[in-house]
Amino acid sequence: MSVEAPEYYLIDFDWDPHLQWSLSPEAAEAVLDTWVAQMPERAGKLMHFLGTEGFIRSPERFDADELDNLESFIINHCDLYQHPKDQEYYLTDFSFEICKDTAALIGSLCQDRVPELKWSLNRDWNSGTMYQSIGMSSVIDGDHIPLLPLVCDFGREALRTKRKFLGAFRRQRRGFLTKMLLLISYEQEAQA
Repeated sequence: MSVEAPEYYLIDFDWDPHLQWSLSPEAAEAVLDTWVAQMPERAGKLMHFLGTEGFIRSPERFDADELDNLESFIINHCDLYQHPKDQEYYLTDFSFEICKDTAALIGSLCQDRVPELKWSLNRDWNSGTMYQSIGMSSVIDGDHIPLLPLVCDFGREALRTKRKFLGAFRRQRRGFLTKMLLLISYEQEAQA
């Protein structure tokens, strides 16, 4: 008996990685609150989709060692479109949604490892377009890691590389999502 794959639905989330810096502090906090409220549904939706499609072992559980499979899914099943005004390449709606849901999934894995981790906004004015970006503070040094924009940038750059001449034959960089997980929720072993 075959299982029908669920339709991958979009979740409304008013976030543009390039305009985030222009929000007032109150508006940025409202965007963060919306993100935190949507995060469990986003992570669950992605796990269910990937599990039903056979990219991960189970639709109910996602292990950190499956992040490489998620990277492969983004590279092989997501896409870009070229905007007519600036001729730049951007993630399609489906691809942007997958990347946002991937960030939510990584955040939930980080919180599973270190329950006190919370989603936060980058408050450093000197970070340019990363100001007020959504992420988490690293347990290593407390620096803000802009998880949501970095995952979206990873997807965009991986797909751009694939589109370039011979890009499909070039070995894609692997382990980016795993590095993000470790950078945020690294657990130092007890020293002897």
